[in-house]
Amino acid sequence: MQALKIYNLIDARDVNTADTCYRLFCITGEQKYLNSALPILNEIKVENEVTINVLYALGNLEKDKKEEYCERIIGIASKLSIESPNIAAAYYTLATSLSKGKKEKYLQKTLEICDNTKPADKDVADIYYHLGTAFEQPSKKRDCYKKAIDIYDHTQVLSELKAKAHFSLGNIGEDKQWHYTKALETYSELELESEVTADVYYRLGLIAGTKEQQCKCYLKALPCLLYTSPSPRDRTRSRMPSSACKKKK
Repeated sequence: MQALKIYNLIDARDVNTADTCYRLFCITGEQKYLNSALPILNEIKVENEVTINVLYALGNLEKDKKEEYCERIIGIASKLSIESPNIAAAYYTLATSLSKGKKEKYLQKTLEICDNTKPADKDVADIYYHLGTAFEQPSKKRDCYKKAIDIYDHTQVLSELKAKAHFSLGNIGEDKQWHYTKALETYSELELESEVTADVYYRLGLIAGTKEQQCKCYLKALPCLLYTSPSPRDRTRSRMPSSACKKKK
């Protein structure tokens, strides 16, 4: 913060000031630093990776402007021929709101950027997971989920998306028993139960070899399903948040 005070004292309005504001936001989470950074970048007409980082962070906070910021990010990236996880995320964000033809093009571009990002980190793994949910072709879904899991494992990051990736792979017929079990192991490590956990137990019950194994799986699924399913007498009520199914410590 001392650096920012000095910049303010001398009324410095350059890319280093904007980058300092962005880094302070990353540390503190306070939007005021981003609100200071963007006007500086606009005023000095700088479009670089700092601009991309600031725009992406603001897009996550200002949902009504997210698409606008993502379009600007893609424009800067195309002009400078650069790639980063934030640029991949911008392509993915826009892809979800586009018609089928252009959507596929943007999803593919997102995938290419992720494949080129070395070393890959949790942000890239998260994008791979979301790509898996967005692609229609089973082969692409499978590849994206596997890539996400590989990165989570390599970086030793514990994430609910890793559990969901295993669950999704099981659902598309990829070694169901193994992937469903890995999903449960991840949820156990996270000390978390959710609707997905209940669905995993339910699906394990469907492929169980004996009635005893089926019963065991269904009994484990039932408590969470009771928390998250609406009553037959009131189907109009929304489901309770999955946090209702967290294990009590």
